[in-house]
Amino acid sequence: MIISQLKIFVFFKVAMPFIEVLSQHEYIKQNFNFTAEKLPLIRDELIEKLAHSQYKDKMCIIVTGSYGRHEASSESDMDLFWFIDADIPDKPAEALKEEIKIINEVIIKYVPKEAGSTGTFGPSAIVSQSELIGNIGGKNDSNENMTRRMLLLLEGTHLYNNDKFIEIRKNLIDKYIKVEQNPRQIPRFLLNDIIRYYRTIATDFEFKVSEDSKEWGLRNIKLKFSRKFLYFGGLIAVAELMNIHDIDAQKEKLEEIFDKTVFEKLFICADRVNLIPEMNEIFGFYNNFIDKISTPENRTQLEATTKSTRNESALYQELRDDGNKFSEAMEIFLTKAFDKQFISLLIF
Repeated sequence: MIISQLKIFVFFKVAMPFIEVLSQHEYIKQNFNFTAEKLPLIRDELIEKLAHSQYKDKMCIIVTGSYGRHEASSESDMDLFWFIDADIPDKPAEALKEEIKIINEVIIKYVPKEAGSTGTFGPSAIVSQSELIGNIGGKNDSNENMTRRMLLLLEGTHLYNNDKFIEIRKNLIDKYIKVEQNPRQIPRFLLNDIIRYYRTIATDFEFKVSEDSKEWGLRNIKLKFSRKFLYFGGLIAVAELMNIHDIDAQKEKLEEIFDKTVFEKLFICADRVNLIPEMNEIFGFYNNFIDKISTPENRTQLEATTKSTRNESALYQELRDDGNKFSEAMEIFLTKAFDKQFISLLIF
């Protein structure tokens, strides 16, 4: 009887709580908690301030970037864009002038740092569902559209109108997983778009720093860490469908997975396949990255680092070397967690 009870104790697997994992990585935990505290404040104030808008049920504000990934700090800006229903007037920026003003005021109150000036994000970045979902892979599928679509799935969360956000994400998943798809296959359409997006980021980086005179050092480091980690999370999301042979079940699983941050996606997968040490190695490199870029002095140094001066910066070299190890750790995790069939899909 004692032996039997001992066996049960030894072989019974107790899942490690996510919060316990975070506690091992100080800066990931710090920024995760910072984001978790800040977002509800902004959401509550937007609900209050937009309560009298005639468009309150027709619009949805989506946040991406460091706030979407739950890794924001006091040094972070906020990337956001709007979805609107098609029956809002043709010139939404004019029709929603008062709402844009309110949103600007609320965002600046809680996140004083301004977002980038690309036009892809910001309180005036407004898009309809038909624009975003109706052109996947077509000639009208711009980089801007693809960026918003992919970030909505891979790291997005709602800032206003969660019900509409869930509806939009569900509609988008429906576009990627079609009824006629072979239920014994993963959605290659989605996988290919995730791969295309990541490769486009890398290509756009070269243009932005070479032709558009954008700063080089910090962008390069973010490409090695946050952009790559986002891609990694997308690959995990699709790979988790390998053994689900029902279309509706695949859609439900994707909705569940895309509702998690990349940190949570990785933890859930690692816990399932018993790769917690490998996960902690990945988190360790990312923790150091967050620590370094959360310091104003370090950000200034990286922003000033150019392609020609990169070997003169000890900080850049440290993060570059960590970035290479970070990539290797994620590759090892994928090969251990998923079979060769999935890995081959990433190549051919």
